[in-house]
Amino acid sequence: MPTSASLVSKVFYGTIIHSLSLKQIEYIRHGLLFVDSLGVIVRMERNVASSQLNSFLGDIARDKVLVLNDDQFIIPGFIDTHIVRPSVHLP
Repeated sequence: MPTSASLVSKVFYGTIIHSLSLKQIEYIRHGLLFVDSLGVIVRMERNVASSQLNSFLGDIARDKVLVLNDDQFIIPGFIDTHIVRPSVHLP
């Protein structure tokens, strides 16, 4: 499924973790996530080997592609993922 290069602002390649439902999470090891200039996900591909990147990216400029390290992942969506230190003193 082609995506117009003019619509794509950023492409992420690497591990993608997202929820399919309240009780089910999908873990994609070699995924491509295409995002437009408004931050909207316009396309997602699963199981893309690094040798296949060029065919999936087509005319998209390579400076728009962020390749995640093995110890990095992306969780798409509007998610506030932070840890708050407890307000109470712990021994």
